[in-house]
Amino acid sequence: MIKVQQRDPPEGFKLNVQDAGDRWLTNTINRDKPRPQDYWNTWRPCRDAVETMFESRCGYCATWIPEGQVEHFISWKACKDSGKHELAYQWDNYRWSLPQFNMSKGACEDIADPFEIEDEWFDVDLFTLELVVHAAKIPTDVLQRVNTTVHRLRLKDGPIVRKRRELMLELFRNGTRLPMIERLSPLMARALKKLVEADPAALQPNYVRLRAALLADHSSRR
Repeated sequence: MIKVQQRDPPEGFKLNVQDAGDRWLTNTINRDKPRPQDYWNTWRPCRDAVETMFESRCGYCATWIPEGQVEHFISWKACKDSGKHELAYQWDNYRWSLPQFNMSKGACEDIADPFEIEDEWFDVDLFTLELVVHAAKIPTDVLQRVNTTVHRLRLKDGPIVRKRRELMLELFRNGTRLPMIERLSPLMARALKKLVEADPAALQPNYVRLRAALLADHSSRR
């Protein structure tokens, strides 16, 4: 996860999403349906604005995703259970994520919000490709949610995140420059930058070998 800057809704959001949704909710039968009418998707500027706000990166794995979707941070089930059905149509409740993470997250309420994350909370270990959580840097009132999120979505080393991290390493080996990798996966770009700029004398032998191999491949294919 990385820090995401929240933005204002697009012009026309209130009319086309919030007000339309509130009208849909006035029919009490609708409030018990499995999912709300998805005005946030049918009115395309909303969907596009959420994607732009997250720079086309999943709010949880912090990697560019062509298959992303708008999700409710507070799920429709949680909205219904709390009697706050209107949250389904409020801009502040929308995030951009992989469908798989949205499903895994479900109605869990103990999930870290991408908007509360700070950049220094996480790193990626390039040797193991595992997410590193810097617990000492995370406020105690947030740490439990962070740990729950990492575990529930398998952000440490699950197959979804591992494949994307492997792809970033492959791109770097094939000569892709760090600014492009940063656009696709800021955490991986940061880890690569730290490794290639490190003093080899300060690294453990396995990282010295990884650094040498990555730099040799990257230089030969640019």
